[in-house]
Amino acid sequence: MNLKEMKGKFEQFKNYSTEDHLELLAFVKKAYVMNDITIRQYREIVKEIQEETEEPIVRN
Repeated sequence: MNLKEMKGKFEQFKNYSTEDHLELLAFVKKAYVMNDITIRQYREIVKEIQEETEEPIVRN
């Protein structure tokens, strides 16, 4: 799963689209907690979000 697919799932679930990186991040975190995505997928998607926004979201 990648960011594009996660945005599609977000739109399908919420019935609207968003470019708000914090809202997307919250959705991705929830998907990870609910075991809908793996830790590897979670990290890759967070990395993609960070690259889009060019600002750190999660500290290592």
